[in-house]
Amino acid sequence: MKKIFAVLMMSLFVLTGCVYVSDNKMIYDNQEKIVAEGDTYTYIDRLGDVFDDSAALEVKGFYGTDTIFTFENKQELSITVIQVVTKGRFKVVLIDPQDEITILNGTSTIVLSPGKYRIKLVGENAYATIDINFSIE
Repeated sequence: MKKIFAVLMMSLFVLTGCVYVSDNKMIYDNQEKIVAEGDTYTYIDRLGDVFDDSAALEVKGFYGTDTIFTFENKQELSITVIQVVTKGRFKVVLIDPQDEITILNGTSTIVLSPGKYRIKLVGENAYATIDINFSIE
């Protein structure tokens, strides 16, 4: 009887883990989950650093969303995003105070309205290198 109970409990733990990973896999195209305040993500590996005005990262097996910058009440954002994706899907997004999403790639200058902004990484089994440099006025 104890063996049956142990097997049943182990099966529940395994199934719970599968549901969690599956949920992360369903974020990439879901605007509601991308703009959510909280993040849900997993990495096989994440190397590099995020600084006040830049980030240099290498990600492997990245699923979900990860907020790397937040700022508010600024007038203008000048940003350069260089990314090389070798596997999976990956994007860097800017989320404005109205929860509108702008995909960032290359060099952009964006006029900002008052409110809170977030820059997030979004991935689906992504293997990528990312370099981000920006200035905010």
